[in-house]
Amino acid sequence: MRIDSKFFVLFLAVLTILLCFLMLWLWRRLSRPGPAAVLGRIGLLVGSQLAMTATILAAVNIYFGFYTSWSDLLGNGTQSFQLYLKPSATGHGLNSGQLTGTGPTQSLHGLRSGIDANVTVYVPPGYQDPAQQHTRYPTIVVDVTGQDRPLPRGFARHAMNVPALLVYVDSGNAPAIPCTDVAGVAGQQGALFWDQDLRSAIAARYRVDQGPENWGVVGLDETAACAGTLAVLSSDYYGAAATLGPWTEPAGSPDPPAAAVTPEEWLKLYPGPPSSILLVGADEQTRQIFAGDAGQLQVTDQTSLDLDQMVSWLVQVVSRAGQSRWA
Repeated sequence: MRIDSKFFVLFLAVLTILLCFLMLWLWRRLSRPGPAAVLGRIGLLVGSQLAMTATILAAVNIYFGFYTSWSDLLGNGTQSFQLYLKPSATGHGLNSGQLTGTGPTQSLHGLRSGIDANVTVYVPPGYQDPAQQHTRYPTIVVDVTGQDRPLPRGFARHAMNVPALLVYVDSGNAPAIPCTDVAGVAGQQGALFWDQDLRSAIAARYRVDQGPENWGVVGLDETAACAGTLAVLSSDYYGAAATLGPWTEPAGSPDPPAAAVTPEEWLKLYPGPPSSILLVGADEQTRQIFAGDAGQLQVTDQTSLDLDQMVSWLVQVVSRAGQSRWA
């Protein structure tokens, strides 16, 4: 019986009720003096209290997703979110049990954000080599949510040779996943999804470094703004970003609330974070955002790079954990 199963909680609840009835039934019989009666009363009290506590903890665990298996609880596995196998949209079934270079397409349900997405994961060369079983890899996230954009031709072949985990994220027919939280709007808790749900889900299934310096994100056209915004506003989670196309405001809600802080406003109020951003085909307004003192933020401006080249740039940046970044 799984630790996160509703049947497990129901079993504990029924056991608690039975123990409480047993305690009421036997209490008068155990009211007489004597060590056996005293020990019996103590046993009934402790047993019913432990059962009640276990029921509450099991229910809390299911709601928040702290542990997904008994091995997680015993320290033999990784806790947090689950990735559920889903056949790829192209109809080519991928075996989730085999971590090959082509990686499985899976569906992710964000337990904190409530947002659903599809992820296609490409593991680096040598990932399954027993000699590398303790090696942890950097991660590159490619955000194509809200776009009808298939995997570029040749991208899978390139991904197989990259020394990092590549996570291709799309939202199917749903709108783009925002990069900031829109208060009170269901399905618009974007920061929770990118910062916590996605990262925790990948870390639960794959061997990755979780430091922000080891995580980069790519935004293409409609999601260019979101990738850059994550590197500025979520620098505790993403230390690098590559954006293709104009970036003048965060992606997400078409009418973001006035309280939402843009990267431009952030950089005017606070020192730039120690992140690296690659701008590809940025407009003049985007360039002006970084024209002044951007603090520790490192910005590279290019005019023409494709997705493979952007990923290669990010891999070089995130692979230098704890070292100087590109300027």
